Amino acid sequence: MSMPSPDPLADLPWPKPEAPSEAVSAKICGACTKNLCAKRGMSALGRLSLCLAVSGLVDAAVVRWPARRTLLATAVAVIVGALMGRTVVRNRDWRDRVTLWSATVAVVPRCARAQYNLGQAYFERSRLADAERAWLAAAVLQPDDRETTRGLAMLYYRLGNHELAAAKIDAVIAAKPDDGEAQTLAGYIALDRGMPDRARAYFDAALVVLPAAAAEKARSGRDRALRATDARGVR
Repeated sequence: MSMPSPDPLADLPWPKPEAPSEAVSAKICGACTKNLCAKRGMSALGRLSLCLAVSGLVDAAVVRWPARRTLLATAVAVIVGALMGRTVVRNRDWRDRVTLWSATVAVVPRCARAQYNLGQAYFERSRLADAERAWLAAAVLQPDDRETTRGLAMLYYRLGNHELAAAKIDAVIAAKPDDGEAQTLAGYIALDRGMPDRARAYFDAALVVLPAAAAEKARSGRDRALRATDARGVR
């Protein structure tokens, strides 16, 4: 007489436990796909499609077609690596403000704010000719924008074009007389133009409106203006 099976359910066609390789591949596939889709901003349908595609390839490579495992696994690795590489490159590009705003201006060239931001990015990199071009484009689109006019004043001051810098910063002050930073810049421009008395007037106006923590440049400029005035009086 045959002995009964110790487990009456053992001979039934239950699904076999997941093999270790299958479990690992499924987890890797799910994690990579989730990470990739999240970074690329896919829709729910797109995420589902990509998950199914990658899962199918991994399943075929690891489980169903052992003879083709190496080839398919390599193909999956190349595809996923290429897509993730593109994501890394794109993210690095977006961290570059010049690239970001250049791309924005290419799409919306008549956006004054985008042109201004591109000019600021160029200015911070000392690419002054490019900054001037972007800020002049912004000024054409929005002539009364004080930030653009201030940027051009700083740019021309750095280039040594003091007359044009003075004209730009005076326009900013005319639009907003209590702009202490503009008054400070105007004072330094006047100093470099050999006009210490006028520079002192700008610095005095700046010190009236600027908080103490932000007034160091204005105080230093005023001291320079006083010394220049005294030296001129001695002569």
